[in-house]
Amino acid sequence: MISGKSGKVLYHGSKNFDIVVQITNPKEEKRKEFHPLIDTPPEVNVKDLAENAAVYALSWLTELMELTNQKCIIKYDEDGFPSKIVSGGMEFSLNGRKIK
Repeated sequence: MISGKSGKVLYHGSKNFDIVVQITNPKEEKRKEFHPLIDTPPEVNVKDLAENAAVYALSWLTELMELTNQKCIIKYDEDGFPSKIVSGGMEFSLNGRKIK
C-alpha cells in the first residue's frame, strides 16, 4: 500500500494477506520503513522505447493515410528532425493542422 501524498510504501508483504494483517493488527508485525518510490532509479531500455515509438508512429501514419486517402510525406527541419507531415491538402505540425 502506497501513500498518495508522499509516495512512501506504508505496508509491504509478499501476499495481500500479509498486508491485511499489518493493517488490522499492527502490533503483530512492526511496520517497515521504505524509501519513497520516486528515489528508485528507473530502468529504461532505450531499444524497447525506440521500438514502441516506431510501432506507434507507423500505426498512426497508416491511419492518417487511410483517413485522407493520400500518401503522407514527412518534412524535416534544418537539423534533420521531423517537423511536418503533409497528407493531401493538410499539413500537420506540433502547432496543429493547417489546410492548404
